[in-house]
Amino acid sequence: MRRRLAVLAAALVGLLADGARADPIEPREPAFELAAGLADPIDGHSARAYALMWLSADRHPWELGAGFFTGRGLDRPPFTADRGYLAVARRFTAGRWYLGSGIAWVTYDDEVLSGRFQFQTALGLGLAEWSLSLRHLSNGSTKGRNRGETFLLVARRF
Repeated sequence: MRRRLAVLAAALVGLLADGARADPIEPREPAFELAAGLADPIDGHSARAYALMWLSADRHPWELGAGFFTGRGLDRPPFTADRGYLAVARRFTAGRWYLGSGIAWVTYDDEVLSGRFQFQTALGLGLAEWSLSLRHLSNGSTKGRNRGETFLLVARRF
């Protein structure tokens, strides 16, 4: 686990250093992003996160995404199974940086993501072909527990 976090941290430092020299991302044709990352540990157990997102060509692009979290394999609360999500969000861009906000639907209701409908927020750095984002899915205290999933994604645009 520590090795994975060290590799992820090194990738983050490299992207941030490269991002300091990169020109702002200009609007372009619609694109896809394929992403992978890690979710914040809960009770010492982390989950992997994967996503595929479609981005519109707007200055502040729409993001349509489908994602997946692996289960944590816990036999006590919080029981977390593999689960997917579908999301619609808008990215508000400022140079290479963006803030995202939207809604999501999850396939499995558990201790971490209680309720099927969730809110999604994101803070990201977009480079020409890569992006790094810190995201959070949460029910906003609308139903049951509100632990939510906080996850870091590295994505490749194509």
